[in-house]
Amino acid sequence: MDVYTLGKVDTVTSGRDNLYYGFNVIGIHGRPLANFAFETQKEAEAAHEAMQTVVAKVKVVTAYALA
Repeated sequence: MDVYTLGKVDTVTSGRDNLYYGFNVIGIHGRPLANFAFETQKEAEAAHEAMQTVVAKVKVVTAYALA
């Protein structure tokens, strides 16, 4: 059973009206745990492909709140 999955590559904003491309790491309960954002769609798609192998093997993803 997969513990984590990846969301699709999509547009995201930084909260400052900056447009980026990124994807989420989704937890077992279907909620996003982390988001990765990149300046170009090509970069986001390459990272998404690379992360598929990582996410398939990872057992624990721990998100920390920003201080």
